[in-house]
Amino acid sequence: MQGLKQLLVGCGLIGLTAVAMPGSAAAASPSYLKVQFTLAPGASKVIPLPAGQIPIRVAVSFSLKNGGTQTPSELMTALVNEDPSSQQLTWIGTNSDGSQGAGTTLSSDLIASIDSGNVDLLAEAPATSATPNGALVVSQSSTRTARTGSYIVTLIY
Repeated sequence: MQGLKQLLVGCGLIGLTAVAMPGSAAAASPSYLKVQFTLAPGASKVIPLPAGQIPIRVAVSFSLKNGGTQTPSELMTALVNEDPSSQQLTWIGTNSDGSQGAGTTLSSDLIASIDSGNVDLLAEAPATSATPNGALVVSQSSTRTARTGSYIVTLIY
Protein backbone atom coordinates (compact mmCIF):
# COMPACT_ATOMS: atom_id res chain seq x y z
CA MET A 1 0.00 0.00 0.00
CA GLN A 2 2.88 2.37 0.79
CA GLY A 3 4.27 1.80 -2.74
CA LEU A 4 0.89 2.69 -4.32
CA LYS A 5 0.68 5.88 -2.22
CA GLN A 6 4.21 6.88 -3.29
CA LEU A 7 3.31 6.21 -6.94
CA LEU A 8 0.16 8.34 -6.69
CA VAL A 9 2.04 11.19 -4.99
CA GLY A 10 4.84 10.93 -7.56
CA CYS A 11 2.33 11.16 -10.41
CA GLY A 12 0.47 14.03 -8.77
CA LEU A 13 -2.69 11.96 -8.37
CA ILE A 14 -3.02 11.98 -4.59
CA GLY A 15 -5.82 14.57 -4.85
CA LEU A 16 -8.16 12.03 -6.47
CA THR A 17 -10.95 10.88 -4.21
CA ALA A 18 -11.28 7.42 -5.77
CA VAL A 19 -9.37 5.23 -8.17
CA ALA A 20 -11.45 2.61 -10.02
CA MET A 21 -9.60 -0.65 -10.33
CA PRO A 22 -10.93 -3.63 -12.29
CA GLY A 23 -13.03 -5.77 -9.98
CA SER A 24 -13.44 -2.99 -7.41
CA ALA A 25 -16.76 -1.63 -6.18
CA ALA A 26 -16.12 1.61 -8.10
CA ALA A 27 -16.06 -0.25 -11.46
CA ALA A 28 -19.62 -0.48 -12.84
CA SER A 29 -21.00 -3.81 -13.98
CA PRO A 30 -22.55 -3.91 -17.44
CA SER A 31 -26.27 -4.50 -17.91
CA TYR A 32 -27.56 -7.22 -20.21
CA LEU A 33 -30.79 -7.68 -22.09
CA LYS A 34 -31.33 -11.02 -23.82
CA VAL A 35 -34.32 -11.46 -26.15
CA GLN A 36 -35.21 -14.82 -27.75
CA PHE A 37 -37.87 -15.09 -30.47
CA THR A 38 -38.82 -16.67 -33.79
CA LEU A 39 -39.72 -14.88 -37.01
CA ALA A 40 -41.64 -16.16 -40.00
CA PRO A 41 -40.41 -15.04 -43.43
CA GLY A 42 -41.31 -11.38 -43.94
CA ALA A 43 -41.77 -10.71 -40.21
CA SER A 44 -39.78 -8.41 -37.94
CA LYS A 45 -39.22 -7.79 -34.23
CA VAL A 46 -38.77 -4.35 -32.63
CA ILE A 47 -36.39 -4.18 -29.67
CA PRO A 48 -36.55 -0.86 -27.74
CA LEU A 49 -33.20 0.60 -26.72
CA PRO A 50 -32.40 1.48 -23.09
CA ALA A 51 -32.53 5.13 -22.02
CA GLY A 52 -29.54 7.39 -22.17
CA GLN A 53 -26.61 8.18 -24.39
CA ILE A 54 -24.66 4.99 -23.79
CA PRO A 55 -22.79 2.80 -26.27
CA ILE A 56 -24.70 -0.46 -26.67
CA ARG A 57 -23.05 -3.66 -27.89
CA VAL A 58 -25.53 -5.74 -29.93
CA ALA A 59 -25.09 -9.41 -30.85
CA VAL A 60 -27.57 -11.28 -33.06
CA SER A 61 -27.60 -15.06 -33.51
CA PHE A 62 -29.82 -16.63 -36.20
CA SER A 63 -30.68 -20.27 -36.95
CA LEU A 64 -33.19 -22.03 -39.14
CA LYS A 65 -32.85 -25.12 -36.88
CA ASN A 66 -32.95 -27.33 -39.97
CA GLY A 67 -29.75 -29.24 -39.27
CA GLY A 68 -27.70 -26.99 -41.54
CA THR A 69 -25.52 -23.98 -40.87
CA GLN A 70 -25.86 -20.79 -42.88
CA THR A 71 -22.63 -19.64 -44.45
CA PRO A 72 -20.52 -17.64 -44.00
CA SER A 73 -21.94 -17.38 -40.44
CA GLU A 74 -25.17 -16.99 -38.49
CA LEU A 75 -24.03 -13.94 -36.51
CA MET A 76 -23.94 -10.18 -36.79
CA THR A 77 -22.81 -7.58 -34.27
CA ALA A 78 -22.92 -3.83 -33.82
CA LEU A 79 -22.02 -0.97 -31.54
CA VAL A 80 -24.89 1.54 -31.40
CA ASN A 81 -25.17 4.93 -29.71
CA GLU A 82 -27.75 7.73 -29.60
CA ASP A 83 -26.74 11.30 -30.35
CA PRO A 84 -29.00 13.24 -27.94
CA SER A 85 -28.68 16.55 -29.78
CA SER A 86 -29.85 15.28 -33.18
CA GLN A 87 -32.07 12.42 -31.92
CA GLN A 88 -30.29 10.07 -34.35
CA LEU A 89 -28.53 6.72 -33.89
CA THR A 90 -24.96 6.11 -34.98
CA TRP A 91 -23.31 2.69 -35.34
CA ILE A 92 -20.55 0.40 -36.49
CA GLY A 93 -21.94 -2.91 -37.77
CA THR A 94 -20.34 -6.24 -38.65
CA ASN A 95 -22.10 -8.47 -41.19
CA SER A 96 -22.14 -12.27 -41.10
CA ASP A 97 -19.28 -12.39 -43.63
CA GLY A 98 -17.07 -10.22 -41.40
CA SER A 99 -17.35 -7.08 -43.51
CA GLN A 100 -18.03 -3.89 -41.60
CA GLY A 101 -19.81 -0.62 -42.16
CA ALA A 102 -20.64 2.49 -40.23
CA GLY A 103 -23.42 5.00 -40.47
CA THR A 104 -26.18 6.99 -38.91
CA THR A 105 -29.94 7.11 -39.25
CA LEU A 106 -29.44 10.35 -41.18
CA SER A 107 -28.22 8.32 -44.18
CA SER A 108 -29.51 4.75 -43.73
CA ASP A 109 -31.28 2.46 -41.29
CA LEU A 110 -29.34 -0.72 -42.21
CA ILE A 111 -26.80 -1.58 -39.50
CA ALA A 112 -25.77 -5.14 -40.47
CA SER A 113 -26.96 -8.25 -42.33
CA ILE A 114 -26.73 -12.02 -42.11
CA ASP A 115 -26.17 -13.84 -45.40
CA SER A 116 -26.32 -10.62 -47.50
CA GLY A 117 -29.86 -9.69 -46.56
CA ASN A 118 -31.52 -12.91 -45.36
CA VAL A 119 -31.72 -11.15 -41.98
CA ASP A 120 -31.21 -7.40 -41.46
CA LEU A 121 -30.55 -5.40 -38.30
CA LEU A 122 -32.15 -1.98 -38.73
CA ALA A 123 -32.13 1.19 -36.63
CA GLU A 124 -35.06 3.39 -35.68
CA ALA A 125 -33.99 6.84 -34.52
CA PRO A 126 -35.65 8.22 -31.37
CA ALA A 127 -36.98 11.10 -33.48
CA THR A 128 -38.98 8.71 -35.71
CA SER A 129 -39.44 5.64 -33.49
CA ALA A 130 -42.50 4.60 -31.54
CA THR A 131 -40.11 4.14 -28.58
CA PRO A 132 -38.63 7.27 -26.95
CA ASN A 133 -34.98 6.06 -27.05
CA GLY A 134 -35.05 4.50 -30.49
CA ALA A 135 -35.13 0.85 -31.35
CA LEU A 136 -33.45 -1.96 -33.22
CA VAL A 137 -35.46 -4.01 -35.69
CA VAL A 138 -34.56 -7.56 -36.69
CA SER A 139 -36.17 -8.33 -40.03
CA GLN A 140 -36.25 -11.69 -41.85
CA SER A 141 -36.52 -11.68 -45.64
CA SER A 142 -39.62 -13.17 -47.24
CA THR A 143 -37.85 -13.81 -50.54
CA ARG A 144 -34.66 -15.48 -49.33
CA THR A 145 -36.05 -18.16 -47.00
CA ALA A 146 -39.30 -20.03 -46.50
CA ARG A 147 -38.46 -21.26 -42.99
CA THR A 148 -39.08 -19.70 -39.59
CA GLY A 149 -35.89 -18.32 -38.05
CA SER A 150 -34.88 -18.59 -34.39
CA TYR A 151 -33.09 -15.58 -32.89
CA ILE A 152 -31.17 -14.56 -29.82
CA VAL A 153 -30.41 -10.83 -29.50
CA THR A 154 -28.20 -9.63 -26.66
CA LEU A 155 -27.71 -5.99 -25.70
CA ILE A 156 -24.78 -5.13 -23.40
CA TYR A 157 -24.64 -1.60 -22.00
